[in-house]
Amino acid sequence: MARIPVGLTVSLVLLGAVGCDESTTLVLERNPAVRIIIDPSRCPLITKCSSCLLGTDAFDKNSRPTEFPTLRWSSSNHAIATVEELPNGEARINGWTVGSATISVEVVETNATDDVSVTVESSLVNCTPPATRQTPLARR
Repeated sequence: MARIPVGLTVSLVLLGAVGCDESTTLVLERNPAVRIIIDPSRCPLITKCSSCLLGTDAFDKNSRPTEFPTLRWSSSNHAIATVEELPNGEARINGWTVGSATISVEVVETNATDDVSVTVESSLVNCTPPATRQTPLARR
């Protein structure tokens, strides 16, 4: 899919017959992404202890490509695969142990989501996933 970031949608009405003066205001409206699609072809398999990049395409309510929104990435199983957010709608997926995990992305502004399954395959290299922060249990 082509990446065509479009910044803002511009609506302009020319009022030639009525006349415009310096008080005429041009209003620029954001056209948020209401659909996000992860391109799984760039990351079909990950070898243990390696990584790959996932990309996304974002679309507005008229199915036109739109600017890259604020994204929130997550993994269903951090022991198998973790996600590092990158600019321009991309994420680095790191494979830690053999298995499958679901990688999800959410558009923060509109809650649009997509997910893809990634499979980590074995290798002769051993590695340890980074420690995940856990919230301590509240004391009663």
